[in-house]
Amino acid sequence: MKPILSIFLLLFLCFSCGKVKEKTKSAIKEGGKIVGESVGEFSKGVTEGVEETFQIKINTNENIKNKGVSFGKITLGSTAGGRDNMLNVYLIFDLDFNDTLYLKVFDNNDLEMGRTQEIITAKKGEADFYEFKFNKKTNIDSDSKIFME
Repeated sequence: MKPILSIFLLLFLCFSCGKVKEKTKSAIKEGGKIVGESVGEFSKGVTEGVEETFQIKINTNENIKNKGVSFGKITLGSTAGGRDNMLNVYLIFDLDFNDTLYLKVFDNNDLEMGRTQEIITAKKGEADFYEFKFNKKTNIDSDSKIFME
């Protein structure tokens, strides 16, 4: 009788272990899914936070506005050998334009650290991205001030 009871107990334990094993695997899989979704949401939040924190703004004088130039999207890029030293500026022209645009970059102490210029010709109603490349040693930071004239 004891051997039958032992076999029955052993079968019961094996069956229970199998259920525990499956429940454990299921819980791990579900936990992994939740972690994966959380990491995805976290990454998206970090990206959005960085974009909101580091929005590039170009200050201008009235002369630029009077010439019919306005801005769309502005992104930061790098030239070969440089780091964060190129601005891609989407310019919108409300008037015919044929002139040189100058960009200057200042650090957080208002010290100039870079300047560049581009000769631009555009017709009224046109818009496009223009690259303003600075010296490779110019590093535009989130606290940099950018001025166009």
